[in-house]
Amino acid sequence: AAANANRKYLMIQNLDASNPLWINFTTVAVQSQPSIRIGVGGSFVMEAGVISTELVSVIGAVTGHAWTAKEA
Repeated sequence: AAANANRKYLMIQNLDASNPLWINFTTVAVQSQPSIRIGVGGSFVMEAGVISTELVSVIGAVTGHAWTAKEA
């Protein structure tokens, strides 16, 4: 997702049943640190005053990795 100065909410959910999802802000996500790992079926939520307005990058462990994201 592009940087968004008006972002008030961000949710990213890993829908893959076997592999983690990785996210990062301002730079390309990689499948290790310093990216943030979202476990199988897990989610990452930012709201209530703690929201990054930076670019969000996501990488899955496999081609076709299922995930979803919502921002407001």
